Amino acid sequence: MYPVDLIIAITYSADPPTVDLLREKGYEVYVPASIDEMLNDAWKKVAEKLAQNPYPLVLQEVGGYFSNWTHELGAYKNFKGCVEDTANGLWRYEA
Repeated sequence: MYPVDLIIAITYSADPPTVDLLREKGYEVYVPASIDEMLNDAWKKVAEKLAQNPYPLVLQEVGGYFSNWTHELGAYKNFKGCVEDTANGLWRYEA
């Protein structure tokens, strides 16, 4: 089993009871305050995890929110890429 270092919730669909439950179970959950923060700042949380941990990290994505930041994340040797789950997200990566 691989560790889950960070869960980044989608701003508009984060369910507070679920966020609380995940935190109670010991997961670090980050809920961006806005879509702008999600698109422009959330990648920095992933970069922090990459800097803190020597093991390989894969970003499981839903929506393509990190598509503009793969170059920055790719600068870390332990970043192994993104797995995108939606067609719209894939199109963001292809753009």
